[in-house]
Amino acid sequence: MRRALTIGLTFAVAVSWSPARGQSQAETPEQFYQRLSEQQQLPSAPVRSEGSGVTAQDVVFQSRTLDREMRYRVLLPASYGSAHRYYPVLYLLHGYMNTYYDWDKQTNLARDLEKYDLIVVMPEFDNSFYLNSAGEPKDRYITYFFRDLTPDVERRFRARTETPARAIAGVSMGGYGAMLWALRYPQAFSFAADFSGSINFARDAQMAEILKPFDTVKLLGPDDSGTRKYGDIMALVPTLDASSLPYVWITCGADDPLLKQNLDFAEGLRGRHIAFELHSAPGGHAWVYWDGQLPSMLVALARTMRLPEAR
Repeated sequence: MRRALTIGLTFAVAVSWSPARGQSQAETPEQFYQRLSEQQQLPSAPVRSEGSGVTAQDVVFQSRTLDREMRYRVLLPASYGSAHRYYPVLYLLHGYMNTYYDWDKQTNLARDLEKYDLIVVMPEFDNSFYLNSAGEPKDRYITYFFRDLTPDVERRFRARTETPARAIAGVSMGGYGAMLWALRYPQAFSFAADFSGSINFARDAQMAEILKPFDTVKLLGPDDSGTRKYGDIMALVPTLDASSLPYVWITCGADDPLLKQNLDFAEGLRGRHIAFELHSAPGGHAWVYWDGQLPSMLVALARTMRLPEAR
């Protein structure tokens, strides 16, 4: 069944799933890492789709915060070489055990961007969960984003710097990062998208077990610590001020083990009268699902940021 619902001016929901679906059993660690391995072996999508003019550049630069070289990929619109104007920018965050360019590798992102005058930045964030680590003082990835990465992008490329022209989105681990940053730093973004985000990462003992030998306690700190509370999205939601937040777009597959926590997150936003939309369709925690949802996210981003059609 397909249904679309809008309540007032606060939020919109576009959902298509059977209530019996989405009740997938939690993965074992072996199943989790097997699925990641299979995703990594998927063939690459082209960086430049035929006739689109979308081009890619990979950048390597020295991070002062992390004290090492870091990488990111930029997709530039067809008009970039001739228009000589500044463009809105989307920061697109990767998932756990993914490379910084996996959005470009695993989806038809370049093709989907043909109609938009938009710069897309895909940064390298390792398996950081987009946090300043509680146990490794040098691994300050939030600080890295705001202090090093965005200034470097804005020096090298004609990226607009004002809030209405900046968006963030991410998949799985990156969905968690995108939502945490959008809610913690709402002045930085006008639009934020969550593709099957691990929203409950800071409080989910089952996820911590699946991620072993990755040390979530070292990253987040012990239970009830300030650092863990800082990363707890669901604890943050009841404190939010709807008037200051970016527009939120959420999708999660009907067969995804993370569906319930994304539905709970959406319900929390609704309770705070925060503008959002929620999408779901048959599919699991996999790139084939996220690729299919990408065009819808770009439509919502273009509407929210008032992007002109690419010329």
